[in-house]
Amino acid sequence: VIDLPPLVVSEGGVGCDLKAPTEGRRGSPLDLTLSVLNETTVFQEVRVEVSASDSFLCAGYRQASVAVLPRSSVNLCYVLVPVSVGHLELPTMRLKWKEGGKEVSVKVPASKIYVLPPAVNAQ
Repeated sequence: VIDLPPLVVSEGGVGCDLKAPTEGRRGSPLDLTLSVLNETTVFQEVRVEVSASDSFLCAGYRQASVAVLPRSSVNLCYVLVPVSVGHLELPTMRLKWKEGGKEVSVKVPASKIYVLPPAVNAQ
């Protein structure tokens, strides 16, 4: 009989996935979806914060708390309207939750979008 060392399996954590278009037009709405993932085996209450931006108007909750069941995800939808043109960084998003009695805060990786001027109507 050979004794083997105990096998320790690390549990996943809380994460996110941001789906956003790569380009848009100034003044035209853009749909963003933020998926909050709970890869743990426990219920998580996750707070999502979206910062203000000089380049975009944002429709949707800037601060929201979402309940995420174990090994599942919750989608949050936002509509952004670009008010500038060029290669613009999307508003900063942050996730916060409690883990082991401490608050954990993670910034959603920055994403950029190329915004074109509004379309000119040909007559």
